[in-house]
Amino acid sequence: MTRLTDLVIRNLKTQTERMVADGEGLYLRLRPNSGQRHWIYRFTQGGKTQKMQIGIYPHIGLSEARERARALAREHKSGLNPVAERARKREEARLKDLETSSKPSVSQLFSQWVAIDLKAHKDGGLAVRRAFEKDVLPAIGQLRAESIQKAQVTAIVDGIVARGSQRMAKVTFSLLRQMFRFAQDRGVVESDPTQSIRKAKIGGKDVERNRVLSEPEIRCLVEALPKSGLREPVQLAVWIALATCCRIGELSKARWSDLDLVSGVWRIPEENSKNGRSHVIYLSAYAQDLFRRLRSQQPPFTASLASEPNASIAWLYPSRGGSRPFTGKTISKQISDRQCLTSSLAKRASGNAKTSLIMPGGKWGPHDLRRTAATLMVSLGVLPEVVERCLNHAEGKRLRRIYQQHEYRKEMADAWGTLGAHLATITQSSPHESRCCIRVA
Repeated sequence: MTRLTDLVIRNLKTQTERMVADGEGLYLRLRPNSGQRHWIYRFTQGGKTQKMQIGIYPHIGLSEARERARALAREHKSGLNPVAERARKREEARLKDLETSSKPSVSQLFSQWVAIDLKAHKDGGLAVRRAFEKDVLPAIGQLRAESIQKAQVTAIVDGIVARGSQRMAKVTFSLLRQMFRFAQDRGVVESDPTQSIRKAKIGGKDVERNRVLSEPEIRCLVEALPKSGLREPVQLAVWIALATCCRIGELSKARWSDLDLVSGVWRIPEENSKNGRSHVIYLSAYAQDLFRRLRSQQPPFTASLASEPNASIAWLYPSRGGSRPFTGKTISKQISDRQCLTSSLAKRASGNAKTSLIMPGGKWGPHDLRRTAATLMVSLGVLPEVVERCLNHAEGKRLRRIYQQHEYRKEMADAWGTLGAHLATITQSSPHESRCCIRVA
């Protein structure tokens, strides 16, 4: 039998469909109507002739067709049916594709985790969502969760560290670990890609914040804040945080209906509190005056300060449209921008405004004011357990938390009164610029 060659194949002509043999079970089938030429492997199995198409000429050349035919012949000689084997492999591939398509991507896993585990968060997982949408989902969101490797996790956190956000890198890593352990518990992934990564190695060693503003620095703020370019409501937020020990987020989310300036009480609802526990702050005369000054910055209204104002001025710190409150992060950033020469504000600002809030003790933020207020209370003779109540910290010891139910209302009111009187005293005198304020040329 004459073996086929490319020249022979090109010269083959036919008026009817026919099979031209090449040998070892390989045939070229010619179809006159379509003009196509198909490679066919023919074999006998159980006394019956069976055929398999293995390609179209010239997409599959002669030498490649022979290699494929020889492989099928070896398979046939081993006792297997090439047609049945091809069907089996196709079914395996189909099932594998089906299994792969049913396994979630990182984005899908994240949505499931938010819906099940994070729905109990006060913000419904909003803060976590922001972190993932910024750094995680753009990098690996489209990938299958089970395919994520250690290197991809470290690349994400290393990128966050590179932009100078060490703490955010640690937070994002912890969130990734929580999500993958959630997935592992549910059989979505076989292994946790964060398991072999040591959190201590992410972003360097944790540094405990202990910044407390000194009394000279507090006096300095009396002069520095008006020159900082901050709007007066934001300036007042600094003094309110000092006078009440509140968190800046609790202040930014507060409504006027939470305050009763007649009796001097600010009730922080549990949804505004970081630990989910409602809290009552007994306002000193100094603090009450601050809130009245803040109220004067908003449009006038006729309702009592103790009642709900109209919707446009419901918040102590309303957004521009008045439909939602200001965010505490906005206040924090405005304060931070005036202490950093590389900030966007520093590049735009002129004169001393860009460095107006730099203090001798180093950079400070709203949460440092809370620590400063607590420190002042203790220095003024307030018992530490009363200070802890003023901070709305949960009692650490379980038995004491269960059996000691005294609410310390009078003691807390006295503590805030003492703090307010002291702040009123130390802020009356003008600061001595050379001693407590740093000016950067």
